[in-house]
Amino acid sequence: MDPVIAEQLGCTHPLARHRDDFLTDLANAGKSAHTRRAYRGD
Repeated sequence: MDPVIAEQLGCTHPLARHRDDFLTDLANAGKSAHTRRAYRGD
């Protein structure tokens, strides 16, 4: 799990896994690091 997500939501938060999956999907789609960082921070 992304360390920022774990810190912000905690590993047991029900949305943590989905948020991590979304960021992985962005990376797999070739989105820039800036885009992924922006989504991770929101």
